[in-house]
Amino acid sequence: MENTKHLKRFYGRRHGKGLSDIKQDLMDQMMPKLALPLADISDMHSLFGMNVDRIHLDIGFGGGENLIQRIIDHSVTGFIGAEPFIDGVGSFLAHLDNQADKSYQERIRLFADDVRDMIPHFPDASIDSLSILYPDPWPKARHHKRRMIVMDNLDMFARILKSGSLIELASDIPDYIENALENFTAHDAFEIISVSREPFEGWTSTRYEQKAIREGRTPQYVTLKRI
Repeated sequence: MENTKHLKRFYGRRHGKGLSDIKQDLMDQMMPKLALPLADISDMHSLFGMNVDRIHLDIGFGGGENLIQRIIDHSVTGFIGAEPFIDGVGSFLAHLDNQADKSYQERIRLFADDVRDMIPHFPDASIDSLSILYPDPWPKARHHKRRMIVMDNLDMFARILKSGSLIELASDIPDYIENALENFTAHDAFEIISVSREPFEGWTSTRYEQKAIREGRTPQYVTLKRI
């Protein structure tokens, strides 16, 4: 039975100017197969259409440029992508549909909503790695509680991540990185591995990142570990 007791209020945009006809067609055709149901999941590996050795959770994948390359590069990993901005989901589906190898679709499942509503349905220690790339910075101090890296959310991440799992966080907002590091440090389940201006290994730059660099902002790339 669908469980709605964990649903949280979502802040931020879900739609831009509207999907093109092509992206809307992709949403209609592909999402029935790829969408995660908002229901308890007993076996994460059973979500995928082929055997996978690892499961990676990508929170806020934007237009999907980095996520699609990860799927291509990591052939034994199953991916769960969460993105509430429907235009981003449509862009990712376009990237996925353009791939000649249709087996990639067997290793990706999508949640087109607030990931905080989905995580309570995941089993304990069921995720092997996590990425949070360019999350909404919510720059005003009174809005900091809406950020992804807050203590309540870190508790959720700690529960679903396996011991030794790596977390990747990228942002071009210095205050966001500083605040995130403070919260990770204050939480006893995480260890900071590195903070760098050099991208992660195998990194694929996104349109958002390229815009940030053009506008003079310097991205930072943080690697953490679930202890």
